[in-house]
Amino acid sequence: MISAMIPAQLADTTQGVDTGLYRLRDWVWCLAIPYGNGVPTSNAYLLRGNDGGVHVIDPGSDSPRNRGLMIDALETLGVTPTGVRSVSSTHLHHDHLGLAAWLCELSGVPLALHPADLDDLRSGSADSRYSELTDDLAEKWGAPGWAKERLRPTRLRRSTTRLPHELTSLGDGSRIVVDGHSVTVIATPGHTSGSVCFLIEDEQIVLTGDHLLPHINAPIGRDGTGGATAVADYLASLAALADFDEWEVGPGHGYCFGPLGPRRLTARDHVLDRAHEVRRELDADPAATTWEVASNLTWGPGWENLTGAVMQSALAQTALYQRFVTHGSHTLTASPFRTTIRNIDRNGSQ
Repeated sequence: MISAMIPAQLADTTQGVDTGLYRLRDWVWCLAIPYGNGVPTSNAYLLRGNDGGVHVIDPGSDSPRNRGLMIDALETLGVTPTGVRSVSSTHLHHDHLGLAAWLCELSGVPLALHPADLDDLRSGSADSRYSELTDDLAEKWGAPGWAKERLRPTRLRRSTTRLPHELTSLGDGSRIVVDGHSVTVIATPGHTSGSVCFLIEDEQIVLTGDHLLPHINAPIGRDGTGGATAVADYLASLAALADFDEWEVGPGHGYCFGPLGPRRLTARDHVLDRAHEVRRELDADPAATTWEVASNLTWGPGWENLTGAVMQSALAQTALYQRFVTHGSHTLTASPFRTTIRNIDRNGSQ
């Protein structure tokens, strides 16, 4: 079982309140930033050092209102944007770093991001995950002709991400120097190739971005590369957090919670169950198309209710799982109660 770190934040999240500033520790704050597009808010984290400087992780999406909310939050912590010492992001999506260009320009600091996501951010490829070219999509996923309209987005989201003038790399083991405290980066690819988590070691809090959320299972392989190894990467990244199972979690969306361990295991089991579903379909018909496989899988809203961008996402995810169960370096077996998987790393250990 997990529980909310801050009951007021849980209540606000449940009631759909679209902003709020919550104190996790004396020097660690969470700011809910409005977003939309079916995702009410994202979480920005403000870390105040002993010197009074503030470090911002995942500043959120850009809008006039959100700029005002960030300024208000910084003022609560006793600084203006010029008092921001660093700006970092768990991954490249606009709902997490859209505000970065504005904040970096005011503060004079670069945006720090993992190199794998820097490439996609510069090229804009990760913002092209959805397409109006339904003929091409139908051919790629083996969808029947009549299904093309189900693939067409009713409103195609275009990127509004503006790049900061200066970008810098944030790799596995990098440290953010917050005066008097220790914050370390751990690479956790899966949601995107360059997803990272931040370990606030003094307080035993992990900031997970979209790698681990309290209430939903975040999609995998949501970058510009197509996520060829995204499923295996995600499972390995979940395993990499096992040492922090007793820690609390500051997620990219929703309420802060703890401990990490139970949610990490349910996320892993969700992936394994999905992999087993896909394996079952391919065992029955090795030549099945992505559309045919997806149509027989379990979907929360029901397969018949998926349309537009949601349908495109479902098919893209199914294609990743097809690749995983047919080409990944693993064995997959089923029991009556739980699918189990054994991943073999590059050194051959298990």
